[in-house]
Amino acid sequence: MVKRAIVVISFAALCSTAVAANKQTANEYSYLDLSAQVVNFDDEIAIPVRGGSEIYDGALGGGAKLSFQPFAFGFGFIEGIGFYNEGSSSDFSATLFDIGLGTAYPLTSALDVIGTVALTRQEIEFCSSGFCATAEADGPVIGAGIRLKINERFDILAKYEREDLDIEVAGSPADNETYNVAILEFRAGGERHGLIGGFESNDGDQTFKLGYRLNY
Repeated sequence: MVKRAIVVISFAALCSTAVAANKQTANEYSYLDLSAQVVNFDDEIAIPVRGGSEIYDGALGGGAKLSFQPFAFGFGFIEGIGFYNEGSSSDFSATLFDIGLGTAYPLTSALDVIGTVALTRQEIEFCSSGFCATAEADGPVIGAGIRLKINERFDILAKYEREDLDIEVAGSPADNETYNVAILEFRAGGERHGLIGGFESNDGDQTFKLGYRLNY
C-alpha cells in the first residue's frame, strides 16, 4: 500500500509541474458524467437456492464520474459504479469506486495521448434465503490510451487498463488477480452538454453504458 501511495504522489507532483495557464489539451477533462450501464458476464454466476440454483448472466446499474483538470496537462478523477440483479430467491450486487490522477498530452490539435494511475475498491455480494456472502478486491489500476476530437461536437476515447487486485472472500485472503481492460467511448454534443456512450471488455465481461456529460 505504501508503494502505491508513492506512485500516486509522484504522479501528482509530475502533473503539478505543468503550466497552470490556459488548457492546452485537445479535449476537455473537467466534466461530470452520469450514465446507465449494463454488464454481461463471460461466465454465468450460479447462486445456490432451495431446490437448485439461480443463474445470473448480467446486471443493470449506473455510474457517476467527476473529472477535473487543474493543470495544463494534468487531471484527477473520482468514479463510482453500482450493479444489481434479483431473482425469485436470491440477489446479486456489485459496487466499484476509483480515485486517480491522469495526464493528457496533445500530439496534435485534435489528438491527446493519455496516461492514468488509480486505486480501485470493488465489492460483490450474493444473498440467498437470508444468507449473504461477500468478495472484496482493491489495488492499483494503470491505464494508457488516446482521445481524438473528430470535430467540435464529437470525440472518441480508446484506452487499455491493467488491474492488479488483492482479493478477499468472506474476509479471508484469496489469490491475487490481474485483469486486462479494453475501453472504447464516445462523446457527442455541444460545448457544455453532451451524450456519452461506451463499451468495456474486462477479461470477457462486457459493459455497455449510455449517459449525459456536463463540461464545466
